[in-house]
Amino acid sequence: MGELDKKWFRNVWLCLLFVSVMLNCIQRLVDAAWAHSAGIEMLDKVLFWITLSLTVIIFIWHCVGYWRTSKRLFWRMLRRWCGGLTIGVVCAVILVLLVHYAKGDDTIIDNKERALILSIFAAGGLMWGVARYKYNHWRKDE
Repeated sequence: MGELDKKWFRNVWLCLLFVSVMLNCIQRLVDAAWAHSAGIEMLDKVLFWITLSLTVIIFIWHCVGYWRTSKRLFWRMLRRWCGGLTIGVVCAVILVLLVHYAKGDDTIIDNKERALILSIFAAGGLMWGVARYKYNHWRKDE
């Protein structure tokens, strides 16, 4: 577990994430032909999938580290992450609604987006509830 203490893995992940976000911003803001070429779009997709996989690996790595340290610490951290996820989704939904109202669009959110938001809320809430129960009743499970 000491590999991440050197922070090289996180630094590489942060650099790739930064490059991916900047490339995505360039594609959205620049109308030049080079920004929308097939090579740049492929690079954007490759960086997205690499950073997504590294994010999942880092998350699982930290969860295993917390579990090995203490089961109660793992459930507390999972509860905090799920609470943060829920708050982040609420803020994003509010921001999207405010932008739609500011633009004057009649369409708020379609059924596909509603289902996605509901599934994220359901998954985050379920994980938060299980983590809260396990954190509060950690002696009963052993």
